[in-house]
Amino acid sequence: MRAGRIAQEVQKNDTSSGQRDRCCDVSGAGQPLREGRFVMTTWRNSLTLMLIVLFSAGIASWTFAAAQKIGVGQKVSVRAGSVIDGDSIMVNKEDQTIEIRLFGIDSPEFDQPGSKESRRAMAELIDGQSLLLEVMDHDSYGRTVALVRNGSICVNEEQVKAGLAWVHPRYCRIGICDRWRQLEEQARSGKKGLWRHQRPVEPWRWKARKNRRR
Repeated sequence: MRAGRIAQEVQKNDTSSGQRDRCCDVSGAGQPLREGRFVMTTWRNSLTLMLIVLFSAGIASWTFAAAQKIGVGQKVSVRAGSVIDGDSIMVNKEDQTIEIRLFGIDSPEFDQPGSKESRRAMAELIDGQSLLLEVMDHDSYGRTVALVRNGSICVNEEQVKAGLAWVHPRYCRIGICDRWRQLEEQARSGKKGLWRHQRPVEPWRWKARKNRRR
C-alpha cells in the first residue's frame, strides 16, 4: 500500500515536472516562432524579388525610351511604318519603332469630320517608303517632332496643300511656316479637303470644346 502511494507520488511529480518542462521548453515554445520567422523571411524575399523585377522593368523602359530619342537638328533615314492619323506616323529605324509627330501641322481628331480622309492621304504619301526625318523637337508625350520628306516631297507641306491639315499657329513659327500658311489659304479658297466642309473646326479648338463638356 505504502509502495503504491510512493509510486503515485513519483508519477505525480513526474507529470508536474513534465508540465513545467513543457512550459519552459524553449524548443517546444519556439516551434510557432520558427514558423513565423520562416513566413516573414519568405515574404521579405518575395517582396525583394518583386522590387528587383519592377526596378529592372523600369530601367528597361527608360532605356528603350532613351534609345528612341533622336537629337534635335539631326537628319536620319527611316522606313515608314503605320499611320496613326493625318499628322502622326510610326517609323522603323534599325531595330527601333519610333512615333513621329509631324512638325507644325495639325490634322483632324479621330472623331472629327475629315479625319479618315487626312489619315488615308498620309498613308498614300508615305506608303512604306524610305523617309528622311529632320528632327525639330520632342513634345511633352516624348514623341519625336520632325519634318518628314519622301524624296523631294515634304509630307508636312503636302498635307497642308491638300487641305487636310492646319498650320498650327502656336507651334509653327519658323520661315517655312509662312509658305505653309499661304498654301493653307489657297486650299481654303479652292475648297480642297477639309475646306469642302462648312466651317471646319481646328483640332485644338475641337479638343478644347470636348474638354469643357466633360
